[in-house]
Amino acid sequence: MKENMRKVITMIISLFCMVITISAQDAKCPLTGYWHNLSIGGNWGEASITLIADKKVGQNPYMSKIASNGYINLTDVNFEKEKIYNLTYSKTISENTYEFIVQYYVGKQLKSGQLQLKRTGTKLSVIGIDPTTKKQPIHGKLFEKSPE
Repeated sequence: MKENMRKVITMIISLFCMVITISAQDAKCPLTGYWHNLSIGGNWGEASITLIADKKVGQNPYMSKIASNGYINLTDVNFEKEKIYNLTYSKTISENTYEFIVQYYVGKQLKSGQLQLKRTGTKLSVIGIDPTTKKQPIHGKLFEKSPE
């Protein structure tokens, strides 16, 4: 009797662990592709967004040791400086509106925040959610779908 009970409890714990493992896996990013903006404004020139479905380490070539679903690459008007934002898919807010965790360097310090990407037809708008992300040059900018 005790042996049977032990087997049942072991089986229940195993099933529970499997369910936790399956639900803890990263969700695929439903928004994938490439977008660009050739005129950011201010001291900034061009920017591009690259999004990939699976979250993996090395997808962002500029932050190759951090897992991501993609990145935003921003260059100044003279193409001398770059600012890179690492994007990790967080959740779907509504149809065509997606939330991402964004990471970027300020000097040597890695900062993070949240932003939303909202798709309207072939355009993608970037909306900062927290105060720090709202101050970034990409906040409120519109990106056009790039041919793949």
